[in-house]
Amino acid sequence: MKLRKSFHLHDERARVFSRIVDTVIPSFTYLNFNGISISLCEKDAIELSDDAAKIHVNYYRREILEKDERAISIVLISSLLKAELRKVMQAPAPVEDVFVSRKIAKTHQQDLFYYWYLSLLYHQPKIATMEAFIGINIPWLSFYGIDDYDAEFLMNMVSRFSYPVSYEAQAKELFVLLSGRLSLREVAAATSAYERVVSCNS
Repeated sequence: MKLRKSFHLHDERARVFSRIVDTVIPSFTYLNFNGISISLCEKDAIELSDDAAKIHVNYYRREILEKDERAISIVLISSLLKAELRKVMQAPAPVEDVFVSRKIAKTHQQDLFYYWYLSLLYHQPKIATMEAFIGINIPWLSFYGIDDYDAEFLMNMVSRFSYPVSYEAQAKELFVLLSGRLSLREVAAATSAYERVVSCNS
């Protein structure tokens, strides 16, 4: 598998990112791509062709700006797993996040917990949309059934946010699906549930 790296800027942050790429990529020997291009630029995106993937990571993400190596590793691993998932099906970002986080939790549990803990810590406390409400529940859903302590800790952090109480009942079906076993069939069911709950609040 050929690897190509490109950077919007060439500074210490780019060097840290490049070093992490060189560490992470060799562990992904099972990826079904002939080539992977990883860029540090001004957007987060994943582009797929028949046999190649382009992973774009936003230079201005908090993790990059702070040179947070543990969090950057999770960002990169997550992007690679999402690229692999998108070869077989499309799912909304929150469903993707839970699906790939469940996989990451089996091999990088502490770093994943650290990543999601910080994401909640830095998140705006007022939740005004259903999409945002679902987003703050992704961390605990990622660990549910894998590590009870981490799941409960992150679930309790949700209580620090302000949001309409009605969101809890409306999102219950989705959360039940996302907290269970997530095969590709369940991903499809969770995608349908996500689309229903979001459309009811648009």
